[in-house]
Amino acid sequence: MKIIFLDFDGVLNTSAWQRHCVARGLPAEDGFGPVFDPEAVANLSQIITAVPDVGIVITSNWKWEGERKMRRLWRKRKLPGKLLGVTPDYVPNFDDKDYDEILKGHLPVGRGAEIRNWQEQNKATDCPYVIIDDILDFYPEQRPHYIETDPHVGITAEDVNKAIEILNTQG
Repeated sequence: MKIIFLDFDGVLNTSAWQRHCVARGLPAEDGFGPVFDPEAVANLSQIITAVPDVGIVITSNWKWEGERKMRRLWRKRKLPGKLLGVTPDYVPNFDDKDYDEILKGHLPVGRGAEIRNWQEQNKATDCPYVIIDDILDFYPEQRPHYIETDPHVGITAEDVNKAIEILNTQG
């Protein structure tokens, strides 16, 4: 199995698409939240099509609505690929003296910790993976798997090629 750890805001939900919707009087939201940019979704679909046996794990803060709602969103919006689940929330208990260790990547914090936690819980630490996000919040060892999107446009054709390369060279 190969895994796409996927953020929504700045990846599928783009500022360009939201402005487009508002300017043309199109619905910018539905019962789940902001409507995703169709071009970004099509680009995600290209990754899904090009990489056999790939699944998606949601890392977005949208997951706070619950995994059940994320699965409904996936079905109702007819999003591409197989949804494997959502990363668990992980809030470490530390104090200010730990800040230097956090900066060095030695203490769990942020999405990097949530991804690592999901990989461990699902026995997927050796699976090829890519992280698609617009904010770098990951451990140093996760950074070669990271693709930073431009939040204005989300996943681009260039990002698609990088993701396919990362997923196919790992496994």
